[in-house]
Amino acid sequence: MPSVDFAAYTYYPSLLCGEVERMAYEKLREATKDGILPIFELSRRPGADSGSLQAAIEMVRSTVELRPFLLDIDVRAAPPPYEARDPADPIAEAARVEAETAAANSFNQELSSLLRAEAGFANWRQLVETFPGAVPVLQFTNPEAQRASILEQAALLANGGRSIAVRVKPAMIAETCALVAEVLTTVATADQVLIIFDSGQGRRRVEDRIAFVANAIDKILRDIALERSGGLMAVCMSNSFTRPGHDGIRAVTNCDWEVWRGARQVMPLAFGDYAASQRERTLSRFIPRDWRATVVHSLPESWLINRHENTADRNGWIEGSRAVRGHPEFDELPSWCDQMIGRAAGGDINGADRARFWHAGRINGHLERQFRYAREAVLGYEDADDL
Repeated sequence: MPSVDFAAYTYYPSLLCGEVERMAYEKLREATKDGILPIFELSRRPGADSGSLQAAIEMVRSTVELRPFLLDIDVRAAPPPYEARDPADPIAEAARVEAETAAANSFNQELSSLLRAEAGFANWRQLVETFPGAVPVLQFTNPEAQRASILEQAALLANGGRSIAVRVKPAMIAETCALVAEVLTTVATADQVLIIFDSGQGRRRVEDRIAFVANAIDKILRDIALERSGGLMAVCMSNSFTRPGHDGIRAVTNCDWEVWRGARQVMPLAFGDYAASQRERTLSRFIPRDWRATVVHSLPESWLINRHENTADRNGWIEGSRAVRGHPEFDELPSWCDQMIGRAAGGDINGADRARFWHAGRINGHLERQFRYAREAVLGYEDADDL
């Protein structure tokens, strides 16, 4: 049963279980893998294996190996398949829709099973036990109605000193905060529990996001005895990265650090985000064929983003890399992402001529940058550039 020193980590990125996330994480430097505490969210994997949650489970198991990490669930259900209005081959189209519907239904059934509250969320707890290095995030869909089952879940998972985490979101904030205060009474010491204040994604209403975290902290601290709050650790999480819609190069501000700075006036907080990835709500499995070559270079509190003007033009990665490297704010890191940008700027995109490599590169470069910057911003370390 892992007991994690949450105070040893300053950066908590939340990652889904897609191929690009796996690639981005595996390409991290060993020092970065050791220095971050990622939150892997079991999620639907696009492709032929998307009908089974087992594919996401195996991805996490093979990727993180024996390092500690947080295990959570992306609760978004698999969407229905896209149905063409006038298919060229109606029989083949009907077969595809039937197969994808079955896969989506299978995934959703597995997801629902893990979220069942019976016996202290027994199915979720059984899965957690198959991950020796996992710090489980408590599962619930209704903190008030499922209160008894959630407290049973927390007590059983925390048995023996195991670390656990709980995610607080703006929805049902009062009920969730009251629940967190009760969870803290079920553990031996408060430092067993990590509270993740997740204000969601978006680039607007930053003040509202700050207020959410501040209010949630206040509600929890008011409900627990002062002596129970010693060693309590928390993370301020938000996501301001959005899908770019411009042409050419642009510096886009990372608003997540503004949220963190405002919220930490109430209590010390580590930093968390969605690893420069927008979590989109998909209404169907239709994926547009068009794409624009996009190159992203992560800076401490912004991103340099070049989006090529032409559709489906692989030369856009070469031109975009040259534009990014030529920008006055470019600050190269020894990351896989920046190495790929350097090669492409020299005209070499061998092995990096598909969009998925550049999506993975964006995440990889962001994780490397934020790991360094979080040490500097949260702890005041001056040696972050030497990591």
